[in-house]
Amino acid sequence: MALYFAEELTAPEFSSLISSRTIGILPVAAIEPHGPHLPLSTDCDIAHGHLAQLAQFVSTDIEAIVLPMQTIGHSIEHSSFLGTFSHEAEILLASWWDVAQAFFRAGGCKLIIVSSHGGNSEVVGLLIARLRAKLGMLAVSAAWLRFGQPQGLFGESELVDGIHGGAIETSLMLHYWPEKVRRDQLSDFTSNGQEWDSETAFLKVHGRTRMGWMSHDLNVAGAVGNATAASAEKGAASAQQALEGFAALLADVAKFEMERLGDK
Repeated sequence: MALYFAEELTAPEFSSLISSRTIGILPVAAIEPHGPHLPLSTDCDIAHGHLAQLAQFVSTDIEAIVLPMQTIGHSIEHSSFLGTFSHEAEILLASWWDVAQAFFRAGGCKLIIVSSHGGNSEVVGLLIARLRAKLGMLAVSAAWLRFGQPQGLFGESELVDGIHGGAIETSLMLHYWPEKVRRDQLSDFTSNGQEWDSETAFLKVHGRTRMGWMSHDLNVAGAVGNATAASAEKGAASAQQALEGFAALLADVAKFEMERLGDK
């Protein structure tokens, strides 16, 4: 795989490396509280860890360039906690559009926007529609956690409710950045959503008929999930699942023919 990081290139190198075959990767993350045991940089740290390993998982005939990581995302659900850095959705939509447009102006037409923060999803969804409508790009919404977890690695309740600083994210941090984890602060941050969901037919905390919530609604610590069930070994297995899935997505995007889109 020919994988480049845009900020490491010179301007002539950037312009010469991008063509219609090049897949742009735009990582969007967040800087926000993840409970007492993980740093504000957790979403950025996990994304950096994945991207540093990506070239090992992708076919050598794929050309890709990682655009500058967008470190501050849409974190309104954590705004009751100090340490939340967040932009309004409209600001992010305009800012991320500008980054994508820089790639487009250089000759790129295929872009994957991959998030390591769930709160970015709606903004990314709006952005990919706008990039398709206004620039004719193949723009794809992705997230590292959407590629699932290895069978049996985490319990079912953790997969559903352990959405923020639980076993999955803590395991990934123990794998990539163990020195950043405050191990003496690990706890089981149980989600109130488990009880709520058990009492309702359609109104759920997550899913297609979900409510808007603040993270302190689910747990007053601002983390949700069982961080005590985390380990570096689980993090390594989770990371491999994410990287293999993302590599498969890159292959899908690489072979997709732009002529299949309905533009005249």
